[in-house]
Amino acid sequence: MRSHLLSALTFFIVGLSCTLAANALSYIMLAKVNSKLPEDGKISYVGFYLEKNLRITREYCHLYPSGLLHIWIRVLFGIAIASILACAWQLGFFSFFTHSV
Repeated sequence: MRSHLLSALTFFIVGLSCTLAANALSYIMLAKVNSKLPEDGKISYVGFYLEKNLRITREYCHLYPSGLLHIWIRVLFGIAIASILACAWQLGFFSFFTHSV
C-alpha cells in the first residue's frame, strides 16, 4: 500500500511539473510572437482559451518556421496527462474496471 502512495505521489509531481513547464513555455511562445507583431495586433497575456491558443500556435509557426516550442508544449502536456492518469491508477480510481459484477 505504501509503495502505491509513493508512486502516485511521484506521478502527481511529474504531472504537475510538466504542466508548469508547458505553461511557462506557452508564455515564452506568446512573448516571442508578440515581439514580432505590430502594436495593434499584439495578443493579450491574460486568459487562455482554445481559439487564442490556436492563434498563438499558428502565428508562432508562421513567424518561427524552425521553432520547436509548440512541439515541446504538446509533449509536456501529453506527459502530464499520462502522469495524472497513472497517479489515478495507482490510487485505485480505475479499479471498477477489474471488478466483475
